[in-house]
Amino acid sequence: MTVSEHTHIARRASFMAMGMALVLVILKIAAWSVSGSASVFASMLDSLMDALMSLGNALAAGYASKPADDDHRFGHHSIEDIMGLLQGAFVSGIAVFALLQGVEQLIRPTPLQNDLWALAVMGISITLTLSLVVYQQVMMKKTRSVLLRADHAHYLSDVLTNAGVIAAILIASATGWVVVDGVLGIGIALYVLWHVAMHVVLPAYHRLMDHALPPDQEADIIRIITEYPGVQGHHRLKTRASGSKIFIQVHLDLSGDQTLFQAHAIADGLEKTLETLYPHADVMVHQDPV
Repeated sequence: MTVSEHTHIARRASFMAMGMALVLVILKIAAWSVSGSASVFASMLDSLMDALMSLGNALAAGYASKPADDDHRFGHHSIEDIMGLLQGAFVSGIAVFALLQGVEQLIRPTPLQNDLWALAVMGISITLTLSLVVYQQVMMKKTRSVLLRADHAHYLSDVLTNAGVIAAILIASATGWVVVDGVLGIGIALYVLWHVAMHVVLPAYHRLMDHALPPDQEADIIRIITEYPGVQGHHRLKTRASGSKIFIQVHLDLSGDQTLFQAHAIADGLEKTLETLYPHADVMVHQDPV
């Protein structure tokens, strides 16, 4: 699969996810307005976050696929991380507002209205989200897209969140314990804040700061290097990520008795091996004689 085909599939999946999330946002706003449920409002926030992330992923995938030019020698992949920071800031602000809504429900409990309408909306939400998760799994196998994997992770968590909202509405309606709705609203808001911080803002910050790849990934790269035929050792390994693209630089220790052509063949073969295992990686190998 070419880079352009990979980008097209990833963008199509992201736009589809965004469209579905926007539909859910509209339905949940309507359900919240007639029910007054803090947990439905928080769930609406979660769907809004999904829509923003999917939109950001689609736009970032398109811009990041532009080839390197004279002004951007390493490509345009950092736009994905910049978009992540912007999304995180916006969603965090809305999450704080949802948190206050949940606290308000605890301090001054308001009985839920039209709870059947709210339950119907949440049932539709779970059905649509599950169908999207299945579609994303199929597309992930085709593209191995980092953006799609991130989208898939938070839409999968939405299934559990929506199920929790349904449970809260049922309990509040059956027992009159409206505080359950407020508690779940606060819980979802805190979850959104944690999710944005750990899975959007922090990874984007690390990539913009040229943080090394995770230890397990680096260990796998080192294993591949040391086991490659003709390589006697390595040093000065440097790794980093920019958006969905990773960069690997390493100095190889090679026999000084072989020809330059033979040394180049080893280095070139190793580069292709790493690029096969890590699609769209940028690998640079320097040869040092032992």
